[in-house]
Amino acid sequence: MSMARSLVITLAVMVAAGVLEGCASTRPAAAQKHKKRGRRAPVSAANDAADGAVASSARLAEALDAGEVELTDAVDEGLVSYYHDSLAGNPTANGERYRLAGATCAHKTLPFGTIVVIEDTTTGKLATCRVNDRGPFVKGRVLDVSKRVARDLGLLDRGVIRARLRLIIPTAA
Repeated sequence: MSMARSLVITLAVMVAAGVLEGCASTRPAAAQKHKKRGRRAPVSAANDAADGAVASSARLAEALDAGEVELTDAVDEGLVSYYHDSLAGNPTANGERYRLAGATCAHKTLPFGTIVVIEDTTTGKLATCRVNDRGPFVKGRVLDVSKRVARDLGLLDRGVIRARLRLIIPTAA
């Protein structure tokens, strides 16, 4: 199976899982048990796999060039910032723990699990991440990203960037 085809299948599965995950109204039972005991909920292998499956800029560019995937028109545009290091380990809105090395983000309305392509409107750099939190709650900001994504976008030195958000759509094979 070609790399581009595997990317399309992986992204389609992740988007479908994200739509279903967004329908959940309560935290998973395992996360609730740990919260009651005052312990941290363990980061599941599924979360690690999902973060690892988020496309790198190079893989995304290859899939776009090969015609395997397309990007939607912009679904949002505005300022993007990143989570402070002190928030590492804190729970996100979907019950996961925030990890600096994860390719995750916070958006106000997109369903959990949605893969977002962030395009820096100044530099043209691309990065992808998975929605697992709600926010940002600062006027004018549309997305908060993990440190890994901030590094990929060159955001660490600038603090805030203007960006366009798009979603990935698999093309008919």
